[in-house]
Amino acid sequence: MKRFPVARLIKLLIAFGIPLLVLMMPNDNIPLENLTLIQHRLLAIFLLAALLWVLEPVPVFATSILIIALELIMISDKGLHWFRQPPTGHEMGICLLTPIFSALSLHPLLFFLWGDLR
Repeated sequence: MKRFPVARLIKLLIAFGIPLLVLMMPNDNIPLENLTLIQHRLLAIFLLAALLWVLEPVPVFATSILIIALELIMISDKGLHWFRQPPTGHEMGICLLTPIFSALSLHPLLFFLWGDLR
């Protein structure tokens, strides 16, 4: 049985741990003025993408698909019900589902995805 490399495990913990900490931070503790809930979530998703691309604990194409899926789940107007309810006293912001899905239909993206899956 193959052992899971410890270095990859550490990279995964760093890549997912830091964005989770940012996501759990209250909006008031982030030093950006008038930050909506969607902007807060996008900040965490962007940080996750950057760390996954730099540290490379998973393939790059898997990171790209994960980012689009997280955007669909966490910030779109048709996302999971738990993510659509802003906490009291915070503005949600607006993000429609159609622009996120249109990112999946770009021909160069499909070309690179199918090229990496071979």
